[in-house]
Amino acid sequence: MGNHSDWSPSRLKRIIECPGSVSLIKKLIRDGKIPEEGNPSEYAQHGTMLHEKFQLIASKNLTLDTANLELEDSAAVADCLEFYNNLMKSLGHGNFAHGLETEVSMEDWGLPEVFGTADVFIYDLTTQHMHVVDWKFGHTWVSPYKNPQLMAYAAGLISWPTPVKKITVYIGQPAHDNFEDYSFGIDDLYEWVHGTLAVAIGKSRRIQSEFNPGDEQCKWCEAATHCPAYIGHAQYKAIEAFKLDDLEIGDVTPEMILSLLDSEPLLKGIFKRFKDHIQNELESGRDFPGMKLVTGKANRKWKYSETAIAKWLAKYTEIDDIYRSKLVSPAQAEQLQRSLKKNDKFQKLFHKPKGKVSIARDTDSRPALPSASAAREAFDKFIDSEFT
Repeated sequence: MGNHSDWSPSRLKRIIECPGSVSLIKKLIRDGKIPEEGNPSEYAQHGTMLHEKFQLIASKNLTLDTANLELEDSAAVADCLEFYNNLMKSLGHGNFAHGLETEVSMEDWGLPEVFGTADVFIYDLTTQHMHVVDWKFGHTWVSPYKNPQLMAYAAGLISWPTPVKKITVYIGQPAHDNFEDYSFGIDDLYEWVHGTLAVAIGKSRRIQSEFNPGDEQCKWCEAATHCPAYIGHAQYKAIEAFKLDDLEIGDVTPEMILSLLDSEPLLKGIFKRFKDHIQNELESGRDFPGMKLVTGKANRKWKYSETAIAKWLAKYTEIDDIYRSKLVSPAQAEQLQRSLKKNDKFQKLFHKPKGKVSIARDTDSRPALPSASAAREAFDKFIDSEFT
């Protein structure tokens, strides 16, 4: 099946939003402007390692102790294992098929160029219900709702004609305790594949493909720093921001403010992208006029073992002054002993203070706090009901 696809499930969100990115990336690779397969970041390598640990433990029914993980990583894999086992148990019977790290392809849908690896699938043969899980070990929150990557995995697991009637896709993201799901019917999947995905792939194959820059589709695009559409979009947003700065605050409408706030990640992101690009150029031995590599500040570190350093320092100071300890947090205590999560007495040992008040779009899943005017209205109603 191969190891690389220009239309892999993880890239489909970007391709659907901006079909022109495919041909641009190919051209940049041909011209030697960007590598064909970029070196995975430290975070990507870490995520791959945790995927492999989960797959090994779940497939061989091993204990988590065999993984030799750091505390936080061990807790993340344990959360995924717990979710996986509970999902299996929720079927209530043994009439199912399932797989881990399963290679999938959309060849049966007429899209053989879309292939990848599904982390977990469970097909309930009794109810004809397909479950697909994708683990995310990063800290950028991911939603399963109409998620192209997950929908492509689901499609890749289905051959036509199919008995599958219902599909549920899940995101498993321990860092945010995010194990949300999204369900849809086989007809919905068929419509998405042929009405959205196939159309976008067709557009991406054209020589003159259309570009549609934006924060989401450009966030992980390899071609962003070389893309005129992306740069032009960022320039336009910056110009709009300066225009607002010249207006009186009373003349700025809520729509204008929200439009500017929505572009904040884009404006921040483009500076980071260009800084990273310049550093990569210089580290690769290529000149970048006006810029140079320098060494940043670094903290000193002990050269020898902790025991050796402690013995040496003990000659000059008290042993209590050398070591400093701090009580673990409730979350860290739960990571050390997972049974505490269901211990009622442990729950009484801590409280969760209110988070700092901040603003969010009304599409955010968190409940809205009452505004001052709403609070005043509620208080007035209380007064009227009590004293009239």
